[in-house]
Amino acid sequence: LGVNYTTSTDAEVFWGSGSDGDTTFIEYGPLGFTPGINPLGVVSVTGSLDTALISGLTSETDYEFYVQDSCYGNGTSPYVGPMAFKTACAISTPAILPLLDGFEGYTSGPTFTGGNAYFCNPSYNWTFVPNGNGRARLQANALYYNSGAQAFTMDQSSFPSQVETNSLIMTVNLSNYTTAG
Repeated sequence: LGVNYTTSTDAEVFWGSGSDGDTTFIEYGPLGFTPGINPLGVVSVTGSLDTALISGLTSETDYEFYVQDSCYGNGTSPYVGPMAFKTACAISTPAILPLLDGFEGYTSGPTFTGGNAYFCNPSYNWTFVPNGNGRARLQANALYYNSGAQAFTMDQSSFPSQVETNSLIMTVNLSNYTTAG
């Protein structure tokens, strides 16, 4: 089980090849929901597809999903999961350039590992994408917040022999700008 990508309202999930049934059901909901009892929704795909798009989600929200396979008229398989994910930030307003971010206005943290971490603003956001044992650290506490001393760093929690790369991706709403100047 895994997540290929998320947006502010969608998540493409996968469960690997080898489905033996005619229909695969993906139940999703908030963290801790009980599959078969209180999902937010169910997406189904037929045939040998091993991905599905979950739509209509809320931005900056934690979810999880379970997968269940049909067994050609002989009932359904047990649920497999959960797999957790978080939707990305919603960008609601166009940016005004030049755009400067000293990471002073964030209060989350201080350490991020595992899945993607989002740092949201109305006109842009940052997405930290770790690889391997990657981590990001943001000095987010009363000592650093809005003091000019806040910093964002990326590194590894331990250093393996192979090279691993972390990414920090900025997404900006440039809809007010139509030409280069």
